Amino acid sequence: MQDLEGGFLQQGRSPQVQGLVEESLNQSIAGMIRALVLEVRGGFEISHSNQKEIRDLCKVLGQRFDDLAEKTTALEVEVSGLRRAMEENRGAIQDLKMEEDRVQLKLQLMENNLRRNNLRFLNVPEGLKGGDVKGLLVRLIKQGVQVDDTKEDIARDIQRVHRDPFRKNTNGDKPRKILVCFHMYAIKKCILAAALKKKSH
Repeated sequence: MQDLEGGFLQQGRSPQVQGLVEESLNQSIAGMIRALVLEVRGGFEISHSNQKEIRDLCKVLGQRFDDLAEKTTALEVEVSGLRRAMEENRGAIQDLKMEEDRVQLKLQLMENNLRRNNLRFLNVPEGLKGGDVKGLLVRLIKQGVQVDDTKEDIARDIQRVHRDPFRKNTNGDKPRKILVCFHMYAIKKCILAAALKKKSH
């Protein structure tokens, strides 16, 4: 105030005017101080409110993290159980795989054997009397090929017999082939040898 007062005195102001100026200046300073106090107080209140919101948000996030941790633990337990089950069943799965390979090999061998035991008869007329195709074939083998065997044995040795279903005897075409599968390769070999021997004479 001394600087201000000295300034006013230097400007030649009267004591009354100087008093009014000082009072006005004091009021302005007081108002500025009150405004600053209110601003600081308001800032504190806003900061306090923000802190509460942050605490509430942290609480919600913490609960969610707890739920997530619980679910993760449950998943880890489930995965661990699945891994144990896989390890326990690994041997059984390998055994099943080996059994499947054995069955596949056996089926392949059986198929090869069946094909090995197959024999085709050509130019056997269709519509001949004598019953079904099997009966006709047994008579043909017995009389035509002249295999040294009885009729009953030949019929027993045949596993299955049928004509070729893909070629029908129409418009004077050749008779359909007769396809025969014998139970044993030795029977097929015997009949084939007898047929070739008769053909060569």
